[in-house]
Amino acid sequence: MGGLAVLIHLVAHISVAFRVVLLVSLYCSFALAPQPSDRNKELACALRLFRNVTTEAGAWNEFNFFSTSLKTWGAKCRLLAAFVPWSWSDWFRNKTSGGYDASLVWLLEDYAEYEVAVLLRLAMARIRSVPNAAVDVVCAFSSPNMYVAPENILLHGLDGVGGYCDQSTACSSLKDFEQSFQANATFKELPCASTFRVACALNISQPVAFQVGSCREMRTVHAALHHGRPIHCNSPLGIVGRPRPGQGRPPRVAVLIGSLIRSPHYGVSRLIDLFSDRRVQYWVFIFTSQFLHPDDSPSCHHFLGRLQLQLGPRLVVRFASRKENAEEERFQATANSRSMRQWYKLERAYDMMVQHEQAVGKDFDLVLKMRTDVEMERPINLADFPEVWPELGRYLYIS
Repeated sequence: MGGLAVLIHLVAHISVAFRVVLLVSLYCSFALAPQPSDRNKELACALRLFRNVTTEAGAWNEFNFFSTSLKTWGAKCRLLAAFVPWSWSDWFRNKTSGGYDASLVWLLEDYAEYEVAVLLRLAMARIRSVPNAAVDVVCAFSSPNMYVAPENILLHGLDGVGGYCDQSTACSSLKDFEQSFQANATFKELPCASTFRVACALNISQPVAFQVGSCREMRTVHAALHHGRPIHCNSPLGIVGRPRPGQGRPPRVAVLIGSLIRSPHYGVSRLIDLFSDRRVQYWVFIFTSQFLHPDDSPSCHHFLGRLQLQLGPRLVVRFASRKENAEEERFQATANSRSMRQWYKLERAYDMMVQHEQAVGKDFDLVLKMRTDVEMERPINLADFPEVWPELGRYLYIS
């Protein structure tokens, strides 16, 4: 998208509806495929943190993975806890002191030697000692950078058997734990992959877990798998009961143009056909300077006329008043830069968007800052911008 300056922010609609019960516990319930005589099952998850970590920077990285897990897939666990080595326990308690019960950190001594199956055994013992834990299935994970699909784990049914996945995941039902881990027990191979891309390549339809390379990727994958946001993956990857990637509700998008209308013949065709996904609804808000005379700017009038014809009420245009022109000049003088005038106009376009949101009672999900003097080769595919989908934070693209 050479030459295109795009400002995208995500309007967060995050429901913080969980209760913290342990150091890292979240409570919620969710329905599986209909079971005629079975209640909804609950899952407990245990992550191993700080394995082979020797620096505080490394600890921060794993702690951030853990914090991101709490805010994404971890909200679907009845209980989410962390195994922390003794050497990092005080550091971890200090970082989680706000709102968590730091006295219930699960500490390990010979930390690096424990395989994931041993972690599961330790998790079972601790969960049984927790009052009112009320879980059905327990899973242990060897590293904090795991993206987990609790719904898919429960879908596979682990009654009487244990489940394994690539030495990174071990699961069992709580009531059948001893039976499923007998020497002659049959273990179920759970569908998983080393990474999200591998899961796509292997056509794993309902993976239970895979590793991610960053907290940003974890949020992006969660937005795709849990909310149906678009992402590049040709397989039927998905989570039971959730829309598949690209099939979720398309976003409401506001396009802000706060500038003079330059080279309008380049921009009009693209603004009429802006997104490759035709389901995306977008509104265009233009704040610009008043044309002196129609004969002086026929191309600009043609530009607005075509947009009005195609977009109808989804096009909102406002011309600067004399007072606003004077304010813009003062703004330029204060900033000592002529290029800053566009930011004055952009603020007015932003105000127009906010007024529209208040009038209709709906916020926009994404906001694009654009100009008219750019030529784009093709419509925007939102799957090319996965970072705009996470439910956390704001993102800036400038090219």
